[in-house]
Amino acid sequence: MHSTILLFVLSFLMMSSPANAETIKLAGRELETELSDALQIANGPTTIILPSGHFSFKNEVIIDRPGITLQGQGMGKTILSFKQQKAGAQGIIGTKDFITLENFAVEDTHGNAVKILGANHVVFRGLRIRWTRGASKRN
Repeated sequence: MHSTILLFVLSFLMMSSPANAETIKLAGRELETELSDALQIANGPTTIILPSGHFSFKNEVIIDRPGITLQGQGMGKTILSFKQQKAGAQGIIGTKDFITLENFAVEDTHGNAVKILGANHVVFRGLRIRWTRGASKRN
Protein backbone atom coordinates (compact mmCIF):
# COMPACT_ATOMS: atom_id res chain seq x y z
CA MET A 1 0.00 0.00 0.00
CA HIS A 2 2.71 2.47 1.01
CA SER A 3 4.81 1.64 -2.05
CA THR A 4 1.80 2.26 -4.32
CA ILE A 5 1.22 5.69 -2.77
CA LEU A 6 4.93 6.52 -2.97
CA LEU A 7 5.03 5.46 -6.62
CA PHE A 8 2.01 7.66 -7.38
CA VAL A 9 3.57 10.67 -5.63
CA LEU A 10 6.91 10.18 -7.40
CA SER A 11 5.18 9.84 -10.78
CA PHE A 12 3.24 13.05 -10.15
CA LEU A 13 6.37 14.95 -9.12
CA MET A 14 8.23 13.76 -12.20
CA MET A 15 5.37 14.85 -14.47
CA SER A 16 5.17 18.28 -12.87
CA SER A 17 8.88 18.89 -12.49
CA PRO A 18 10.46 21.97 -14.06
CA ALA A 19 12.41 19.67 -16.41
CA ASN A 20 9.11 18.80 -18.12
CA ALA A 21 7.72 22.32 -17.99
CA GLU A 22 7.50 24.44 -21.09
CA THR A 23 8.32 28.16 -21.10
CA ILE A 24 6.79 30.56 -23.60
CA LYS A 25 8.18 34.10 -23.66
CA LEU A 26 5.80 36.63 -25.19
CA ALA A 27 7.13 39.57 -27.21
CA GLY A 28 4.31 41.94 -26.29
CA ARG A 29 3.64 43.50 -29.68
CA GLU A 30 0.04 42.19 -29.57
CA LEU A 31 0.01 40.81 -26.04
CA GLU A 32 -3.68 39.93 -25.89
CA THR A 33 -3.44 37.78 -29.03
CA GLU A 34 -0.07 36.31 -28.06
CA LEU A 35 -1.35 35.34 -24.61
CA SER A 36 -4.55 33.80 -26.00
CA ASP A 37 -2.53 31.76 -28.51
CA ALA A 38 -0.05 30.62 -25.85
CA LEU A 39 -2.87 29.50 -23.56
CA GLN A 40 -4.44 27.50 -26.39
CA ILE A 41 -1.24 25.64 -27.31
CA ALA A 42 -0.06 25.01 -23.74
CA ASN A 43 0.17 21.29 -23.11
CA GLY A 44 1.14 20.35 -19.58
CA PRO A 45 2.96 22.59 -17.11
CA THR A 46 3.68 25.86 -18.92
CA THR A 47 5.13 29.14 -17.76
CA ILE A 48 4.12 32.08 -19.92
CA ILE A 49 6.48 35.02 -19.47
CA LEU A 50 4.79 38.42 -19.87
CA PRO A 51 7.03 41.34 -20.86
CA SER A 52 7.27 44.74 -19.19
CA GLY A 53 4.78 47.31 -20.40
CA HIS A 54 1.22 48.60 -20.14
CA PHE A 55 -1.07 46.39 -22.24
CA SER A 56 -4.71 46.97 -23.16
CA PHE A 57 -7.08 43.98 -23.27
CA LYS A 58 -10.53 43.91 -24.87
CA ASN A 59 -11.41 40.36 -23.77
CA GLU A 60 -11.09 38.40 -20.55
CA VAL A 61 -8.18 35.98 -20.29
CA ILE A 62 -9.37 32.39 -19.90
CA ILE A 63 -7.10 29.79 -18.30
CA ASP A 64 -8.76 26.44 -18.96
CA ARG A 65 -5.73 24.15 -18.87
CA PRO A 66 -3.98 22.87 -15.73
CA GLY A 67 -0.43 23.82 -14.81
CA ILE A 68 -0.37 27.36 -16.19
CA THR A 69 1.87 30.05 -14.73
CA LEU A 70 1.54 33.65 -15.92
CA GLN A 71 4.70 35.46 -14.86
CA GLY A 72 5.22 39.18 -15.36
CA GLN A 73 8.24 41.36 -14.70
CA GLY A 74 6.82 42.96 -11.55
CA MET A 75 3.50 44.43 -10.52
CA GLY A 76 4.70 47.91 -11.43
CA LYS A 77 6.27 46.78 -14.71
CA THR A 78 3.76 44.42 -16.36
CA ILE A 79 0.27 45.94 -16.34
CA LEU A 80 -2.76 44.32 -17.93
CA SER A 81 -5.41 47.00 -18.38
CA PHE A 82 -9.02 46.03 -19.05
CA LYS A 83 -10.29 49.61 -19.29
CA GLN A 84 -11.26 48.97 -22.95
CA GLN A 85 -12.78 45.53 -22.17
CA LYS A 86 -15.59 44.56 -24.56
CA ALA A 87 -16.12 40.84 -23.80
CA GLY A 88 -16.32 38.98 -20.51
CA ALA A 89 -16.82 40.28 -17.01
CA GLN A 90 -13.53 39.18 -15.46
CA GLY A 91 -10.00 40.16 -16.29
CA ILE A 92 -8.64 36.65 -15.78
CA ILE A 93 -10.76 33.56 -15.18
CA GLY A 94 -9.22 30.22 -14.26
CA THR A 95 -11.00 26.88 -14.13
CA LYS A 96 -8.20 24.30 -13.80
CA ASP A 97 -5.78 23.21 -11.07
CA PHE A 98 -2.20 24.37 -10.55
CA ILE A 99 -2.53 27.98 -11.72
CA THR A 100 0.06 30.53 -10.65
CA LEU A 101 -0.30 34.26 -11.31
CA GLU A 102 2.74 36.27 -10.34
CA ASN A 103 4.51 39.58 -10.70
CA PHE A 104 2.03 41.68 -12.67
CA ALA A 105 -0.92 44.02 -12.24
CA VAL A 106 -4.55 43.72 -13.38
CA GLU A 107 -6.39 47.02 -13.73
CA ASP A 108 -9.87 48.36 -14.49
CA THR A 109 -11.82 45.17 -15.16
CA HIS A 110 -15.59 45.34 -15.49
CA GLY A 111 -16.12 42.66 -12.84
CA ASN A 112 -13.68 40.59 -10.81
CA ALA A 113 -10.07 41.21 -11.68
CA VAL A 114 -9.29 37.52 -11.15
CA LYS A 115 -11.86 34.78 -10.70
CA ILE A 116 -11.01 31.14 -10.00
CA LEU A 117 -13.75 28.52 -10.27
CA GLY A 118 -13.37 24.93 -9.08
CA ALA A 119 -9.57 24.93 -9.13
CA ASN A 120 -7.14 23.70 -6.50
CA HIS A 121 -3.50 24.60 -5.89
CA VAL A 122 -3.79 28.21 -7.06
CA VAL A 123 -1.07 30.73 -6.20
CA PHE A 124 -1.23 34.55 -6.35
CA ARG A 125 2.20 36.08 -5.76
CA GLY A 126 3.17 39.69 -6.33
CA LEU A 127 -0.18 40.42 -7.94
CA ARG A 128 -1.65 43.94 -7.80
CA ILE A 129 -5.32 44.56 -8.50
CA ARG A 130 -6.68 48.08 -8.84
CA TRP A 131 -9.27 50.31 -10.41
CA THR A 132 -7.59 53.55 -11.46
CA ARG A 133 -10.71 55.71 -11.40
CA GLY A 134 -10.84 55.51 -7.58
CA ALA A 135 -14.01 54.87 -5.61
CA SER A 136 -16.92 54.31 -7.95
CA LYS A 137 -20.16 52.32 -8.08
CA ARG A 138 -18.87 50.94 -11.38
CA ASN A 139 -15.88 49.26 -9.71
